[in-house]
Amino acid sequence: MKVILVSEDNHGLIAVAADRAAAIDFLISTAWIYGCCELWFPEMQESFCIQDLFPDWQDWLRNTATDEDFENMGYELEEKEVYTK
Repeated sequence: MKVILVSEDNHGLIAVAADRAAAIDFLISTAWIYGCCELWFPEMQESFCIQDLFPDWQDWLRNTATDEDFENMGYELEEKEVYTK
């Protein structure tokens, strides 16, 4: 069985989710990520509010955002195997 570990840069591990979709739902429903969160663009050395870039930012998070996008918002979604007897 695999789970997703959700970590935030300043707080460390903040959740364990059954899958990627549940991890993203957790981040949205608990307001860890909300419309005014900033997405960092290293190549430009600039960040932008995700709702300004993606008006339907929740849909973007669920269907398009990559692991790199989450990292550039300060989050890591890491798949780990859970060992059971």
